[in-house]
Amino acid sequence: MSLKTQQKVELEDQGQLKNWWQTVPGILGGIAAVLTATATLVVTVSQAGLLDRTQGDTNQPPEETTRSSVTQPQSKIETLAPLEVAATVVDPDGYTNIRAKKDIESQIISRVNAGAIVYTIPQNGEWWPVRTQSDKHGYIHESRVTLDK
Repeated sequence: MSLKTQQKVELEDQGQLKNWWQTVPGILGGIAAVLTATATLVVTVSQAGLLDRTQGDTNQPPEETTRSSVTQPQSKIETLAPLEVAATVVDPDGYTNIRAKKDIESQIISRVNAGAIVYTIPQNGEWWPVRTQSDKHGYIHESRVTLDK
């Protein structure tokens, strides 16, 4: 037996010499870990908004921000305006409250007198979204409005 073969046998006996096929799974596992980490980083940065593709695009005009768009989120009523119908406020107290949310405990945004016209989108639930003639948006209990025909 040659010296090289004898050294190889001794290293195999000691567990120090590994076959090439024993290292491939380790290499593939390392590559998979790097790819996973890179993909996770890209997704995280993208969701954070740091990879904005339109940032360098000079063909698009800058977005206009108005005071109302900054202070008030866009209402569902505004986006569904073609579906609005006129309704009359009916309340034995002579007025009704417009609320911020669909809840009797919600903040009162405005007060509307009985007989006033509001614009609404009829719903299945108890609280209907309304827009007043002075452009205030909120919710009124469906028992407090009658649809105009």
